[in-house]
Amino acid sequence: MNPTSSIGNARHAASASGDYPVLGATSSAQPSPNGAVRLWPSPNAGSGAGRPATTTGTRIDLETSRKVVLYAEDQPDCAFLFRRAYERTGLADQLHIVADGAQAIAYLTGERQYADRARHPLPDVVFLDIQMPLVTGFEVLQWMKRTPRIARIPVYLISLVLRHADETAAKKLGASGSFVKPVSLAALSELILQVRAGLPVKSS
Repeated sequence: MNPTSSIGNARHAASASGDYPVLGATSSAQPSPNGAVRLWPSPNAGSGAGRPATTTGTRIDLETSRKVVLYAEDQPDCAFLFRRAYERTGLADQLHIVADGAQAIAYLTGERQYADRARHPLPDVVFLDIQMPLVTGFEVLQWMKRTPRIARIPVYLISLVLRHADETAAKKLGASGSFVKPVSLAALSELILQVRAGLPVKSS
């Protein structure tokens, strides 16, 4: 699941032992054609100058749209790229990255190092890598949808290779969307902005 060498030597900047640093609270056989993204969100677009904007022109209010985001990813390079892409968006979201599906469940239940909800609040949206050790993205999604307190949190499944069967399973399990993991900062930043704006995601 390693991304291409365009990420460079980013691995050293991501922690391989548990929760990655928090991004500042201030500031679903063959892959889908053309890296197509499969999302099923409800449109919720905003507008206004001076806000992060997608290439379609939809803007996101930094204050009223501020969210807590959880991303489960076992590859440090991919985690680093996601963090850098998030920083590029200009969103003021609080991003928490955990290293596998088991830690995602621990975070969502407030166990162990995630017990302090002031530091580790429940997320407003969750991104899950599909192929993770211990507990897969599909298993985390299934568990979430069976847990009343967190069942309504939107979940997006991502993978470098997304099969048609993966897309079908993601939708059946209640994911808000599934998409091929971009390996460039620009493409990933645009995808994040479109997801956050509640727009259908445009493939690169």
